[in-house]
Amino acid sequence: MSTTTLTIRRLIVAVAFFFLTFFFMIIIAFVQSLANIEVIKSFIQGFLPGIALKIFLIFLPSILMVMSKFEGFSSVSALERRSATRYYIFQCVNVFLGSIITGTAFQQLDEFIHQSANEIPKTIGVSIPMKATFFITYIMVDGWAGIAGEILRLKPLIIYHLKNFFLVKTEKDREEAMDPGTLGFNTGEPQIQLYFLLGLVYAVVLPILLPFIIVFFALAYVVTFSKRRIINVYNQEYESAAAFWPDVHGRIITALIVSQLLLMGLLSTKEAAQSTPLLITLPVLTIWPLAIDVLEEPFSLALKGSKVQPSDAASAQQVVPEPSSVNSVGATVL
Repeated sequence: MSTTTLTIRRLIVAVAFFFLTFFFMIIIAFVQSLANIEVIKSFIQGFLPGIALKIFLIFLPSILMVMSKFEGFSSVSALERRSATRYYIFQCVNVFLGSIITGTAFQQLDEFIHQSANEIPKTIGVSIPMKATFFITYIMVDGWAGIAGEILRLKPLIIYHLKNFFLVKTEKDREEAMDPGTLGFNTGEPQIQLYFLLGLVYAVVLPILLPFIIVFFALAYVVTFSKRRIINVYNQEYESAAAFWPDVHGRIITALIVSQLLLMGLLSTKEAAQSTPLLITLPVLTIWPLAIDVLEEPFSLALKGSKVQPSDAASAQQVVPEPSSVNSVGATVL
């Protein structure tokens, strides 16, 4: 596949992902607007928004994998890394920011669009404490229930019995039907980092959310990401040699910066508005080490290359013997 074709495909996928992400905001706005119905307000504010979001997000990983294949990625690790990046962006824009902004459907969304860019952190900062209940229920529906489902493993069990009843004819077919599947880094890793972002944002604003996140991380470590379970239960298709870590590190830094900006927006609406400018040092100090590493990388590579060349020449001189020594050794052996 030519470079031009790959570029065109990636441009098409980028445009499609843009519309997929922001058109999903309409669904988020509709789900959040249901909380204003007085008749069923208590139930709606409880579990229905989280359940509705979970239902709408069921087919998203499959769609993102198809989009990654269309871009030209062939290996499973590259497909999952690309899908994980888009899944995390989708969740941050819709599940996190979308749920906060569209608290009263399109009313707050219209206000958010027509106001100046300087007022955006302030608007989001004011809306964050009001959406704590929704995120608590979402963590329970998506996080806790997901861990419980992973313990029971009902989906692989049902699929096995269906395949065993309709498709299995030989022992090889039975072994293929009993395949437990992979860990699913394209969905599990973005989910964990979304909860990490929620924990950073609400740690200062409303710490009541933290116990629910801590319980999720504890259950996820014991049930899903324990070493024994990864080795003995799941059937991993590849070993990426920590290829996910650069993406994970970048998202951690991004989560820190987002939480700091939203904290500045919240404090600017309170009596502590005068101390808000002092908080500018937080994102600066967060970005500063990363910027230094980025700036120093070309110089370090150039310095490393200048040191490697003489050593390679020296090692080549040591390994390759002179013709006279070869003849002498051959004469000695003969």
